[in-house]
Amino acid sequence: MQGFVAERLQTLAEFPPRQRPAAFINSSPEHEPVPGPLPVPPPFDMGIVPPYMQFIDAGYTDIWTLRPGAAVSTRICRTSAPS
Repeated sequence: MQGFVAERLQTLAEFPPRQRPAAFINSSPEHEPVPGPLPVPPPFDMGIVPPYMQFIDAGYTDIWTLRPGAAVSTRICRTSAPS
């Protein structure tokens, strides 16, 4: 995980599952990874994974996809949260 996403996921993990807040991020499923190597400092030199993908890979779900219709959003919550 990279940068602020790793920090946010660590912070969210400190909450008991039933008390975890929703996480709002400025990313979407349309954002593609940027492969490395890149001419920037580590850890980003090996490529950039969009925040949306990092949250999904960590087991969170885009709750906007649970609503009726095909709208896309960046609202994500932990899949193990109570319904």
